Amino acid sequence: MLLAWERGLNLGHLVRVQATVWRLQAQRLRVTLAVSPAIAARYGAELKTLSCEQFVVREPRHSMGWCAPMQLSSFAGVLAAQGWTDGPWLTGALAAWQRLFSVVKPACVVLDYAPLACLTAWLSGVPALHVSSGFDAPPPDHTGIGRFRSSTGEVSAAEMAETTSVNTILHQVLRSFGTRRNIRLRDLFSYPRLLLDCIPQTDPYGCRVGEVYAPFFSEPGKPHAAHWPESVAGQEVYRIFVYIRENAIAPSLLTCLLQASNSVVCFWPDHDSSMYDRHTQGLVIHTEPVELHPLFETASLIVGYGSVGISTRAVLANVPQLIFPTDLEKQMVGRRIQKQGLGICLEPGWDASALQQAYERLRFDEGWSRRSAAIGAHTLGQRVGVDYFGEVLSFVESALMQAQAGTRSGAVVESNKNV
Repeated sequence: MLLAWERGLNLGHLVRVQATVWRLQAQRLRVTLAVSPAIAARYGAELKTLSCEQFVVREPRHSMGWCAPMQLSSFAGVLAAQGWTDGPWLTGALAAWQRLFSVVKPACVVLDYAPLACLTAWLSGVPALHVSSGFDAPPPDHTGIGRFRSSTGEVSAAEMAETTSVNTILHQVLRSFGTRRNIRLRDLFSYPRLLLDCIPQTDPYGCRVGEVYAPFFSEPGKPHAAHWPESVAGQEVYRIFVYIRENAIAPSLLTCLLQASNSVVCFWPDHDSSMYDRHTQGLVIHTEPVELHPLFETASLIVGYGSVGISTRAVLANVPQLIFPTDLEKQMVGRRIQKQGLGICLEPGWDASALQQAYERLRFDEGWSRRSAAIGAHTLGQRVGVDYFGEVLSFVESALMQAQAGTRSGAVVESNKNV
């Protein structure tokens, strides 16, 4: 089977891909991993620890951004920013993935933010499973692809333009490959089976009836234990876990949070020692991954940037959240959390006064915790509990059985690293 990872540089993708390879290999299944050059450049050392055949699919150069800017109106706009409205680029990129498929001849493909591999699987008739935290798997029944902002149900002109532009170029490119089959983005996102690595409350597009929610929890590498720092004796302890991704917000944020008897554990990968000492009173800073489960089980507040994984853990642990979104995906998650009364989302442009007000609302209004507990209990009781790896394994084994029965060839051959 083929595991394809094209986009998304967050650690969550890496952890999910690593664990998927290891679990499938434990079942004596042969796995081939294909990544884009950007993924290979960012996580080359980590990927070398995987003992499976690997390819870097050499797509044409394109000046794309990896984080979706907040001004886009749909997921079609995200694809356009990645090159899907650039006919020559899309032609070359699709050709590269088709060459890979002709070499590997996969019986099935598992997609982790891999839209080009998804398109290639559709053209080749290869069964596909899309594992996603939601953002890169917009519901195909949306009018337009992936409505981000509309609350009225109407399609904005920008959204329609983004979708039409991508569909037009996609049709032209497919005709150049000699296929008479027409495909729209709606069809592309309907093709693979979907496995959502989140819960309904943290799905950027909202709850999807009939889809499988199977949140996968794991920390990158070997996380170490973290402990809450001591607070002022005799005062009630308010425990805050903070995940800082941008150094610019750290001074204002930590100044606000390090109040009274607060006990703060901060995961800050790019910690700037000139700002805060790692062991300031009431604060412990970690630059390497920490074990999240015990912290979340005893936390009073979770502060983050809108990561689906962090937000999902917080909801299930019944802990309110304060979110500072860094891109469109995180903004969608933050707005979902705020709309459900599970926390507050401070979007770009906030100042110290807005931060202080948000903190005080979360700190002194017990209603946040009650709402989180009620929704967390509903989630555990009705929507969550599906075995993530069980779903992946079931899909792969089913596809392999079909291949062995002669419905298609499942042979895999050796080749060079680059395609």
